[in-house]
Amino acid sequence: MKELLKTLKGYMNVVVLGPQRSGTRIGSKVLSHELGYEYVDEKAFGIESEKDFKDILRMPHPKVIQAPAMTHKAGFMASPVTAVVLMVRGMEDISASEKRIDWQYGAHEVRKFPESAQCYVSAAATKYAFWEVTVKMEDIPHCYELRYDDLKDHKLFIEKSKRKHFKWDQTS
Repeated sequence: MKELLKTLKGYMNVVVLGPQRSGTRIGSKVLSHELGYEYVDEKAFGIESEKDFKDILRMPHPKVIQAPAMTHKAGFMASPVTAVVLMVRGMEDISASEKRIDWQYGAHEVRKFPESAQCYVSAAATKYAFWEVTVKMEDIPHCYELRYDDLKDHKLFIEKSKRKHFKWDQTS
């Protein structure tokens, strides 16, 4: 994670994407804390309002934006001022977290992607497949990955046994 932090330090915006339940919120908070940037939660732009999201991107100060519902826009937002970071977490852990909070928006998330990228196994599988095909294969610059497991030693991270009763938007 140290190398990623060095790389991200020069960007005005760091947008953390990925499947819901992959750790985008804690990943964003950790990056914000370590970079000294403002943390912007997805609720600040109504979770999926592209207009409000773009308005936040234009704000002239460094920030880390948690935005899992914007993953379908990954390749379009990466730029010399905006780094895009994909949270990578095991599919079994994502599925278990979805079940724990009774997350019901998978089909809605899948419909945001081009039909050729849609994976009907899960929204998480669709997002990871989209990243592989669109970002990695096309070698889009300013795009990075952060593994959920790399957050486990950070002081903001709460171990799994202490998160059993967390709600969908809780990290502490």
